[in-house]
Amino acid sequence: MSKLFSEPIALSRLVLDKTNPRHPAQGSQREVLAWMTTGRGKVGDKLLALAKDIAQHGLSPAENIMVVGDPDKDGEYIVLEGNRRVAAMKLLHNPSLAPTDEWAERFRTLHLGQILQIGEIPCTIFKQAEDAYHFIEIKHHGESGGAGVVPWDSEQKARHQMRVQEQTRHHKALLLLDYVKVESQDPEAKRLAGEGFPITTLDRLLTDPDFRDFLGLCLGDQGQLEFRIDRTEAMKPINRVICDFGSGQKNVRDVINKEKREEYRNTFRPEDRADHAKILGKSLSIDAKTLAELPDATHKKVRARFLDPKNRRTVVIPGMSMPIDAKRYNRARRVFEELRHLPIKDKKGDSQYANAAVLLIRLFIEMSIDTYIAQKDLKHPSPSGWREISLIARAKAVLRDLTGSPGRLQKNVITMMNKALTDSKKLANPDSMNDYAHNRAQVVAPADLLIIWDTYSEFLLALWDGLR
Repeated sequence: MSKLFSEPIALSRLVLDKTNPRHPAQGSQREVLAWMTTGRGKVGDKLLALAKDIAQHGLSPAENIMVVGDPDKDGEYIVLEGNRRVAAMKLLHNPSLAPTDEWAERFRTLHLGQILQIGEIPCTIFKQAEDAYHFIEIKHHGESGGAGVVPWDSEQKARHQMRVQEQTRHHKALLLLDYVKVESQDPEAKRLAGEGFPITTLDRLLTDPDFRDFLGLCLGDQGQLEFRIDRTEAMKPINRVICDFGSGQKNVRDVINKEKREEYRNTFRPEDRADHAKILGKSLSIDAKTLAELPDATHKKVRARFLDPKNRRTVVIPGMSMPIDAKRYNRARRVFEELRHLPIKDKKGDSQYANAAVLLIRLFIEMSIDTYIAQKDLKHPSPSGWREISLIARAKAVLRDLTGSPGRLQKNVITMMNKALTDSKKLANPDSMNDYAHNRAQVVAPADLLIIWDTYSEFLLALWDGLR
């Protein structure tokens, strides 16, 4: 290898390579510029974009132009690498070099509005062209096993954007992966959250507000990802997502649209679901660094607590989902979705759609119980079967069946349900719900609706989980 020289060379002394591999051999400098603006693959638009970037930011200091002395013209140099950059600068400096008036005007706008006068350009001078070929090849022949330029993947691009304080379309997914790698108690999730995780698929999930709620996450004022519920609870479904997609068991086709994401959400077992009642007094940034720097007093103060009823505007706790197969139980799924979104208070806290909500709760509970009895083929000794049997008796039969399945229901939930089904004074007792439906003098209060729903929610979750 002969000795290399780096020095600034005037733009006027640089000659475009007429035999550059980007284009067929050209006969003159003007023909090269004509191809640069009108050649195949929208090269003109790309050249204009390059010129605009140079006009705004200047030449990259990380890469010199590679040149070799022109054997035919003393004092001039042929550009071996960097023809597009040199062509863009020549057109910025003198737009009349463009092959058409239209292209000249495009560059003239950039030239007049943004570019400073171009003087000398940093160049690396090769004694002979062959000496430069290796360096040209490792730039344009791909990775070459790592010797060439290795392009960034989507995760690496997102990290760079975060470094320059920009929020890219993947910044939420990237922060979540970083948090899992640092804080997750699931060794498999920690491992799979590393390099190679399909970040664009995770971003698709986090961009869906319903799925984000399901994970126990929310967006802050600046669009940053935050924990809405206790972090330990949120990590249950998050770990499941990381393991599913990091291992390749699931891919983007499984969550490609809203319907698919709902189907995927319904596959989560109780142990993979978050307790959405454990909402934080104040949401916390998911940035692992921010969480690590919280003082001990803050950790104690910002603890999980049940959502204050006065702030809850829907019957169903935000983010809670039921694993109802929409294809098999379409009506039940639709009723639950309506109930999940139906407001029982307006923004001022005044009652809204409370009467509709209590009827919808009653319908969903009865529909769920009857579906379970039918699908599980539960028997009743009466000659007419379940036809004339009260909702209380049907609910007790389902509760007994769920109680007989280990792990389906916790003891405190079983105790609470038994009290609700046997004490007619309880708001959640089916007879009390009937009174709401049939007593014209009965007034429905939003707080009553929350008591009813919260009594049945874990029971209903276990019921539908048992029908998968």
